[in-house]
Amino acid sequence: MKAMALRVLSTPASSTPVERVFSQAGIITGGRRLRMEQVLLEKKLFLYMNRAMWSSIHC
Repeated sequence: MKAMALRVLSTPASSTPVERVFSQAGIITGGRRLRMEQVLLEKKLFLYMNRAMWSSIHC
């Protein structure tokens, strides 16, 4: 019972989607963009991480 509870209720130390977002944030803020405001960074990350959805929309 203990082994099953540990397997079901434990969370991994890292998560691939979260690591991917942090990686992209590093790319976006790299170089000259170190002073980017948080709101702008969040918007850019949202658009970048959801680019597949945007490319499927036909305007």
